[in-house]
Amino acid sequence: FVWDYFAPLINAHVVGDDSVDGVPATVVSAFGNRSGTPLWFRFWIDTTGRVLQVYMDAPGHFMVDHYLSFNTSVPIGPPATLSAY
Repeated sequence: FVWDYFAPLINAHVVGDDSVDGVPATVVSAFGNRSGTPLWFRFWIDTTGRVLQVYMDAPGHFMVDHYLSFNTSVPIGPPATLSAY
């Protein structure tokens, strides 16, 4: 996971309740630091402990990751063919 690279995360706090795609979640905020780069994380965690969504904010960079479709198959097929132009 993206936050593994910035471990250990510190100063974790529960900051509220929310939902992701209708699934109730507890929102937890934490701070990380790697090579002098401060990073702030916010995690949406369901009642089973799975992270449903994570928001990361750092100087000059931010991102949101969604973790969906737990325990479902992933469709794999051949790539679409490219037509000549």
